[in-house]
Order: sequence, then structure tokens, then C-alpha cells
Amino acid sequence: MKHTTFMLVFLFGISLSANNYAEPNKELYILISDTIGEKDFVGNWQYVAENVPVEYSEGIIHITNAEGPLNVEVALVSVRFWGQEVKVEGGTLNFKINVNGQDVAIKLVVKGNKIGGEGMTPEGFFALSGTKREES
Repeated sequence: MKHTTFMLVFLFGISLSANNYAEPNKELYILISDTIGEKDFVGNWQYVAENVPVEYSEGIIHITNAEGPLNVEVALVSVRFWGQEVKVEGGTLNFKINVNGQDVAIKLVVKGNKIGGEGMTPEGFFALSGTKREES
């Protein structure tokens, strides 16, 4: 009985010790694998925006990084807007476009082939969502 108790305590101690070393590596792996960077945003994104005038409600967001910082182009049927102050911070793509003399700030997050986020105009917030196009 004495040996059985000792063996159980010994094995339990080894198990706890092993978990103390294994757990941080698992968390580090999750942290690294979930990090979102510029490369995750690159591509052509078909988007839909809610609570905006119809002419701005659908389009394509082209995001490129040809040898430098990210470039953003928002393409609508009849007009294109170029992103300004483009940066990725904390897994979020932030940029502004100038629409009829007014800045529109946009924040996007990406998960796989989906994007989502919001924009801020002088009139208020709007929601934005989209899907990565096959050719990108």
C-alpha cells in the first residue's frame, strides 16, 4: 500500500511537471498561428456595405503590396478611390479614402477568405463585409 501511494504521488507529480512545460508552447503556437499581417489582406475582395448610398454599397477592394507598403484601391462601377494612411495594427487594416471631399475611415479584419469591418463617415458608422475573389 505504501509503495502504491508513493507511486501515485510520484506519477501525479511528473504529470503536473510535464503540463507546466507543455502548456506555454501550446499557447505560443496559438499566438503565432493566429497573428494577422499584411499578407493576409492582399488580394481582391468583393464587398457589400450597409447603410450607405446605393452607389457605394457594392464594389471591389484591391489590396496589393508590390515591393513596399500596402496599397488599397476601392473600385466602384463609375469611380475609384485610393487608400491613404494604410496600415495594419493588431490584425486590423486601417485606411482612409476621400469621398466627395470628406474622409471615410475604414477598419477591416480578415479571417480566411472573408473580410469584415466598419467605416466611419461624417454621417456615422456603416458595416462592411466581403469575400476574397477566386483570381486573387
